[in-house]
Amino acid sequence: MNVEDQPAWLIELLETYEWPKKLVWAKAYRQWWQTDSHATLTGLTLGVGVALFPLVRSIPCPIDDDGTAWMVHRCGEILTCGLIANMTRHTPRQVKAAVKDLVNCRTFVLRDGVIGITNFRHWQETPEAIKKQKQRDAKAAALGELLPAFREGQSESQALKLGTCPGTSPPTSPGQIRHRGQKTELN
Repeated sequence: MNVEDQPAWLIELLETYEWPKKLVWAKAYRQWWQTDSHATLTGLTLGVGVALFPLVRSIPCPIDDDGTAWMVHRCGEILTCGLIANMTRHTPRQVKAAVKDLVNCRTFVLRDGVIGITNFRHWQETPEAIKKQKQRDAKAAALGELLPAFREGQSESQALKLGTCPGTSPPTSPGQIRHRGQKTELN
């Protein structure tokens, strides 16, 4: 499906979605393997399904207001079973069979040829995770105000090695450098 041929609901979702930063991890709960709706599914099917979680987080894929994650790239490219197979080290046949089985047990949905993972937000963005992310964002904002280099892409380790940020002068007196919260003397 070309980007121009996408359904209206998907175009609207992509245009209005507030894209999060990419994450290279996702949560997988024991319930995924033990829930009653998955009792008849094979380990391969469950493995393919759970392999999609980090893809949603790392691409990232949009999540609608109902919490369903849609297997669509930011540029609008729909992630087909063939693309997913390449990314998860499965065959296209295995991915198609797994998606079919997961749709049948209502863990996944298909809408206009787009794979959706239902309840994704519920399992990935728990209240504790949201609270922790807000803390991280506040810390990053505070560091960004103190150290302009973080906003310009310089890493923390580079800033520590240099002892200063680009565009600022190096410390001139003892006690101006802090390492892990400790004051240190300049040599």
